[in-house]
Amino acid sequence: MTTPNLQNLLFQHPSYVAASSRVDDVVRRTQGGEQIILPLCGPSRVGKTFATLPAQQRFPSRQEGSRRIVPWVYIKMSQAPSLSSLPRAILNAVGMRAWAQKGSPEVLTGLARDAVHRLGVIYLVIDEFHHYAEAGARASALDAANAVKNFVDETGLSCIFTGLPTMRSLFEGDDQIEARAHAAHHFLPYIWILKRQRDEFEEVLESIVAHLRAVGFEINLPDGFVLRTYISTAGRIGLVVKLMNEACDLARHSMRIDPNVLSKAHSQALLSETDGLNPFRAQVSEPDAVAAFTKVMLKSGYSLDYMAKTVRQQGGSNDDAARFLKLEQQSATNKARKKFGC
Repeated sequence: MTTPNLQNLLFQHPSYVAASSRVDDVVRRTQGGEQIILPLCGPSRVGKTFATLPAQQRFPSRQEGSRRIVPWVYIKMSQAPSLSSLPRAILNAVGMRAWAQKGSPEVLTGLARDAVHRLGVIYLVIDEFHHYAEAGARASALDAANAVKNFVDETGLSCIFTGLPTMRSLFEGDDQIEARAHAAHHFLPYIWILKRQRDEFEEVLESIVAHLRAVGFEINLPDGFVLRTYISTAGRIGLVVKLMNEACDLARHSMRIDPNVLSKAHSQALLSETDGLNPFRAQVSEPDAVAAFTKVMLKSGYSLDYMAKTVRQQGGSNDDAARFLKLEQQSATNKARKKFGC
């Protein structure tokens, strides 16, 4: 039994559509003669990179006579990047690996610039751009922002930067690149306490379950399946896919997915995401869902105040927003107690 491909079911879920629409805007406006810089921020495994794929697939590499044309280039920044990392990644991505081994950052940048012009590159996706803002980066945030700005200026590329929201400091550190960049799109997990988003998350699960039944799986869901899956994944669709793919693999012989299979799937694929809590085995409640979302958002660099504002902007009540503000107050109190030994 081959594990079903669940990714294709996710193209139309609302959070994904909102993010991919911003990518489509980049394409449309670039084709109209503009140069667009779009930061696409959010926690890991929400689907940021996935949201760029349909646009990339519409413009595949092609051969025009003796010339190879590569409209889209996708690169992923390594941890602890240097000023050489960006041009080297571009050269590797377009198949010029021998060039990527040559010289200083200035030499590599020149080679990457020449490759972009030679191959007719129009769009550049830089994934995990936030690594340049991290303490381990071998280039300062200001130097990295300046290098990117110069490269974009010299090549005329439209760029999509994906990563954690900490990458915003790279734009804020350079007035010119900040002025050129469009407002960041924040691709967030679904928020459990907002009914509309909770319903949308449930619809994604229903589409996955319906597909698995259609391909032959017998499925016996546990009570509270939607809540348990939300806590398991913190509302991130990429992790929903990972969880259900793991369950499919475990059930590849029996073709039966039940609470025990889901519990084992979580333990094998996602236990580290929930600090050892297995929501398919433990008693869980709505506060666990709020805690799961909050943990992921804080780890990604978002503040509790930002979460409260987002809840309000998405139609939540003041009481809903106050949940995060209370957490912020509690966190400040705990820090003060720890500082003064209380």
